[in-house]
Amino acid sequence: MMLTSAWLVDFLQTRKDEQSEPIHWPKSSLNSIVRTSIFAWMILSYATWTARQNHLRQMEPIKPLGRFVLIQDHMPTMFDATQELIEQGWADYLQTTQRAIESIREKNPDSGKPNNDHVDLIVWPESVYAELSPMMFWDRGDRIPAELPVDRQGLEDGFERLDRNHAFKKRRLQTALGGTLPEMLVGTDVIDIRDGKMNRYNSALWIGRTTTDYYAKNHLVMFGEYIPILSWFPSIMQQIGLGTLSPGTHPKAWELPSGRRLMANVCFEDTVPHLMRRQVNELTRQGMAPDVMINISNDGWFRGSSILDHHLNSAILIAVENRIPVLIAANTGITAWIDGDGQVVERLPKMNPGWILAQPIPDGRTGYWSYWGDWPAILVALCGLLPVGKFVITKK
Repeated sequence: MMLTSAWLVDFLQTRKDEQSEPIHWPKSSLNSIVRTSIFAWMILSYATWTARQNHLRQMEPIKPLGRFVLIQDHMPTMFDATQELIEQGWADYLQTTQRAIESIREKNPDSGKPNNDHVDLIVWPESVYAELSPMMFWDRGDRIPAELPVDRQGLEDGFERLDRNHAFKKRRLQTALGGTLPEMLVGTDVIDIRDGKMNRYNSALWIGRTTTDYYAKNHLVMFGEYIPILSWFPSIMQQIGLGTLSPGTHPKAWELPSGRRLMANVCFEDTVPHLMRRQVNELTRQGMAPDVMINISNDGWFRGSSILDHHLNSAILIAVENRIPVLIAANTGITAWIDGDGQVVERLPKMNPGWILAQPIPDGRTGYWSYWGDWPAILVALCGLLPVGKFVITKK
């Protein structure tokens, strides 16, 4: 884009230097090409808008993809956080969730749905659910990883302890919400022992009514979740008080009772457009095309700074690029509901507890960038290099 703009400026300046009178562009000139391009873009935009309106009319009455409750509170985010602070943060999230469900019930007294069936999904931010106690997935028939300093009995005891802790959390939630526990998407660490190897993931945990599954974060944050080169030596990392997380390798989508699908991403993954495009396209090829994207983040590290606004703006671009609604649940904010047009339907203020009841509608479009990728940008860049070729030929 910059090369092309520089080329245009140089071309116009050259023409201006060659002529003392104002430039009058013939139809065959560059100006005609620019006008044609602008006109074509306007026609394309109008056609896209018309297709969108037709899609919405065909869906009338429009049914939301679901009722998603996005929870925001203030879990302490610090390296030296005590167990008491973490437990208090978990209790705060539990209380905010309880208030959210009670508020929704009061506003929908005649919904005719029992318990909490008027809510499809409750979403907690990254890391909040763990409470310093990760989830463990392990096939007990699998062999024990060599790096674990425990025998099979010790590993089984640890697995049962973590499993009991998870069951206790679910009971706390169910008691607080006063009914059937809705499906939940929460942030937690996951330990996965598979094929004699142990991986620890930063994950989005799906707590369904019949299944428990997780999405492992694919794109880790440098120096926060791994350290280049040093992460190859776990013993050194442990000596300096740091642990290395493993990157996930594939996207994950889950189906709601309505049949609609959602995909999850964690933390700053939604600032990496190529990753989001690749995951959406991969799920689509698998027949699991997502209807909505949910990001869970712990932005408490940034203490309400402008980084939170930057993160939100990145999510807006992701929504437009893929033409898919994006929902965000972020510790300390900014929790938001964004539609496929990139419009922020609702958002919460930074650093304040609260919730959003998001009811996004199907978008029905394929994003141009999601479909074409970088090819249009590559073509523009190649056009910008044309003056270089002209310069080389002229010099010869």
